[in-house]
Amino acid sequence: MSAPVLGLEIGPDLLCGVVGGAPQPPGPTAVAVQSYAPGGEAAALAALLQTLGWRRGRVALGVAPGMASLRRLQLPFAHNREVLQVISQELADQFPWPLEELLWDHRVVHQDAQGSDILALALRRDWLHTWLPLLRQQRLALAGCDLASMALAGQAAAACRHDCPCALLLDAGPGGLTLALLVQGEVRNLRELPWPSAWIDDHILSRPPQGIPRWQDDLLPRHLPALGTLVRQTLACWQLDDQAKMIPQTHLVPAGWLAVSSRTGEALARELALTLRPWTPLPKNAVGDQRIDPSLRPLLGRATALAQSLDGAPRFSLPLPRAAGIQGLMGRRGRLAAILVLIVLLGAAAAWGWQLRRLSLASQRLDTEMTRLLRETFPATGRVVDPLQQFLAQVQAARAGGPTLPELAGQRRVLHTLAALTRILAQDPTTRLSTFALERDQVQLRGEAASYRAVQQLRDRLAVVPGFAEVAIVSAASAGQKTAATGQARVVFQLKFRLRPST
Repeated sequence: MSAPVLGLEIGPDLLCGVVGGAPQPPGPTAVAVQSYAPGGEAAALAALLQTLGWRRGRVALGVAPGMASLRRLQLPFAHNREVLQVISQELADQFPWPLEELLWDHRVVHQDAQGSDILALALRRDWLHTWLPLLRQQRLALAGCDLASMALAGQAAAACRHDCPCALLLDAGPGGLTLALLVQGEVRNLRELPWPSAWIDDHILSRPPQGIPRWQDDLLPRHLPALGTLVRQTLACWQLDDQAKMIPQTHLVPAGWLAVSSRTGEALARELALTLRPWTPLPKNAVGDQRIDPSLRPLLGRATALAQSLDGAPRFSLPLPRAAGIQGLMGRRGRLAAILVLIVLLGAAAAWGWQLRRLSLASQRLDTEMTRLLRETFPATGRVVDPLQQFLAQVQAARAGGPTLPELAGQRRVLHTLAALTRILAQDPTTRLSTFALERDQVQLRGEAASYRAVQQLRDRLAVVPGFAEVAIVSAASAGQKTAATGQARVVFQLKFRLRPST
């Protein structure tokens, strides 16, 4: 025997619940209606579940008419894959709020070579923030969230598939009216309509002390023409939107308050020039040992359809967050698979982190060994930043060397270079040169200065010499040992510049 299913319809001030049993049951096993005021959602939900005697099972959640937005679109794509690629872009300007603030889903209600007809449902996330914690607190295993009117229309379409190829479903309840076009067992179009203003002015819905609205018997006869006009205007709009695919309606399926009595349905069918097709989702006046209040029966149709909607029939399924916890995890194979994938990813991340740590330690050992080799080979090395690059630079400098004085004796510009350096160094006695190297027209200087500022000043003085070009500081680093005079470490520097061609 399958687990029971709870069809739960949430309205702006009313909760309706119907518990269905095993597949193909004789009828619902429990029903309940509970009203609530703002701030009393948690108490109303607990009272409803207690009345139903609900313990465990799947919950088909639905929102009442007027709480969600419904749109119909026509796209020039004949394949679902193409529709999925563009649907979010097409819906971006259909609702008064950004899609990021909505829970939304779509259904392809008709598809042919010319394109696809789509119904899209959207619900504000603010509603989710109010109700979802309360539903989780009651440990309800949500199987999805649908539009309650769409669930009712789907059940009516399935019931009228064979004897009514094209029919209209007209449902009435406290939140307004719902008009649906049923074609060959499918819901082709659906629209939620408000009560006509004349009805609201003349007939305030009766609410007894428990707050559940009641139907007034004289509501329809006095305003039957207004209701007929409203339905015909809606059908005319549908006809303009989809002239080629509009099929003449032959039957009327009343539901909700409009199905309270056969006289009401017959009068409405005559007004619309249609044939009455009686149908009710509640097959019995009694549910088990529970006697249904006749005034509550019209309010339970959508909740009954929700309880019967988890049989694989097409429906909306708004993407509600999954329940947390081990029980919710083990109840879904997909969640268990997701956890296994997460464990594999965490294991791979741990292995990668261990490998990265091992390579980091090896790099530190190599840096230490290279620093030791650099200082042993070149004792005058000051601060070590990159031991490998500094070692290669020192080796290259040692190999290049510099010209001797006899080799320079015949070159006038070299003498001018030395003279210029002598004059510049005389301006700062604390700066000393240790190496002067010349290769063709490239000059390299190494030495020590009292500070980084002194190195910069030396570079600036060299830059203004007419025969020097491209003067640049190659490196400047602290020697590491402080002097007794200044208490600061001297700076070891390396400069280079190019000799301009003599004219």
